Amino acid sequence: YFDIEEGRQTKVQTIRFSGNTFASENTLKGEIKTKEQSLFQSGIFKESQLENDTQAIEEYYRSRGFIDAEVEEVTREVVEKEENRNLLTLTFYIKEGSRWSFGGIRFEGNTLYSNAQLREKISLQEGDTLNLAQLERDFTKVSDLYYNDGYIFNSIDREEQRNEEQNTVSYTVRIEERGRAHIENIIVKGNEKTKDRV
Repeated sequence: YFDIEEGRQTKVQTIRFSGNTFASENTLKGEIKTKEQSLFQSGIFKESQLENDTQAIEEYYRSRGFIDAEVEEVTREVVEKEENRNLLTLTFYIKEGSRWSFGGIRFEGNTLYSNAQLREKISLQEGDTLNLAQLERDFTKVSDLYYNDGYIFNSIDREEQRNEEQNTVSYTVRIEERGRAHIENIIVKGNEKTKDRV
């Protein structure tokens, strides 16, 4: 294999994946923005795009229960040199890990809202495939329930518990409820056409 020469246009001829058993090669190619050269794709290689592609692959897996999935390495090999360009093969080496299910959630320290009210904000049900992106959105909804009611100084932490035998992940959310914020004064600056009270 050849080395990449700077100053020459580099195009991606082939994209490969190693370690993927859950997701097909075509599925993973659809998740990334780097494309192989074809009749409809320029295939121009951008080193800066690889980090985004790596994150996209990991997010794909983590939204489907593979919460430990990671791209361990991306190799770049110039397989052919033409007059003004390098043709490149990219290989993404993936560690999928185990697939996990949602084992449930419990809340501690909450008095302003009941367990049932907080649980309504969590869309995942016990036994569902664990979707980390959805769970993050749900945790934000729990925080927003407090914040939108003026309780902006609360401390909300969560702890993960894994059951290796059942491949489930449960969560404990610990809430430290603090006083509600109050607006003491509103100061308006730069108003020349009307009075502050207006």
